[in-house]
Amino acid sequence: MPSGWKNWDQGEYHPNFARRARYRKRRVKYTCEKCGAKQSETRLSKSERPYKVMVSAAHVNHDPQNARAKLIILCQTCHLEHDVFDHARKIKRTYHRKERDKKLQAGQLELPLKFKNKPRRPHKRRKDHD
Repeated sequence: MPSGWKNWDQGEYHPNFARRARYRKRRVKYTCEKCGAKQSETRLSKSERPYKVMVSAAHVNHDPQNARAKLIILCQTCHLEHDVFDHARKIKRTYHRKERDKKLQAGQLELPLKFKNKPRRPHKRRKDHD
């Protein structure tokens, strides 16, 4: 019962991630390894709204480029809890990048110059070959 989720950034992950994730999902029978929710079952959110459970693979050590990284299968809720610090770090980085871009567009950001405040080296004198 594949999830059909195709919108993940494949450049961030090792090429064998999708294959390994499918294998792991089949092995655990499309069940969240943390809370036991099964793929496609209907659950109630905190606001009492029904939603269908989707399971996905997560890197235990948040190491997506590692070809042999340990994977666990989690539902959306557990996956978000698992990645909360990683998401927070990315949000903060994106915020600061956008703020810097706004300042740059408005002309309020001084661009660093490579030669600015660089100490000069004394020139070596050549020996004359007379």
